[in-house]
Parts: sequence; structure tokens; C-alpha cells
Amino acid sequence: MTDSTIDKLVKECKSMESLDLSQCVMLTEAAIFSISQNCSKLKTFKIAYCVKAMTDDSLAKFCKGCPIVSVIDISYCKAITDIGMEGFLQNKLKFTRIQMNGLEELTSLGVNAVLKNSSSCLQYLEMGLLDPVFLRLNSQK
Repeated sequence: MTDSTIDKLVKECKSMESLDLSQCVMLTEAAIFSISQNCSKLKTFKIAYCVKAMTDDSLAKFCKGCPIVSVIDISYCKAITDIGMEGFLQNKLKFTRIQMNGLEELTSLGVNAVLKNSSSCLQYLEMGLLDPVFLRLNSQK
């Protein structure tokens, strides 16, 4: 999957409500910027393990362009910090489901930014630190 493929997809499918790009590791911030400009009806977005695509800057743009997203998986997008999580707070996004495993730069400030808007509607929160692949490999030794 490439940025240009995503760009073409989202320009043709502006009514898309769910998009799972997890493990599309070749994607960059350009893909997120295109999604934020073209997918205002998006409700579910999964981008786990896409380290080059999901950064503080692209997360902020995504939050602004996709105001009704309620389910998000940004697990193992290790470039996300507390600064990126402020996008949730600034755009008043209300999440019912959040997966943010393996965000090593995230502190309680970032978690609080998410919870400030979503605590009344949040049904599922996942925040583990270790990668399940790492755990499986180490348990076999």
C-alpha cells in the first residue's frame, strides 16, 4: 500500500465510514493528510504499526479533518507523544473505543487529554506497552 493508492482511494470514496490501514508500514504522513481532507464521515480508523504515517502532526490534522471518528487504533505508532494527543482535546473528539498500545512517549498528560473528552462515552480502552509479537517470541526461548 502506498500514499498515492490511499490518495486515490479516499478521493473516490468520500462516504467511507471505516478504514483499516494497520501494518501498511510504507505509508507516510501524506496518506494521513489525504484521509483528513477527504474522509469527514469516517467513524472507525485503524492505523496500528504505521510509524512513518502517524505522527503528532498527522494525528492533529486527522483529528481536525475527521470530526466524528469514535473508534481509533493508533497502537505502536511510536512517533506519537503527549503533544499529538492534544489534538483529541482541541477537536473535542468523543471516542467509544481507543487502542493505543506501545506508545512509549505517552505519559499521563496525553492519556488525560484523551479521557477529558471521552470519559462519558468511552466503552473500551487498551493501553498495553509491549508488542504481542515481542511477547510471543520471548516466551518461546
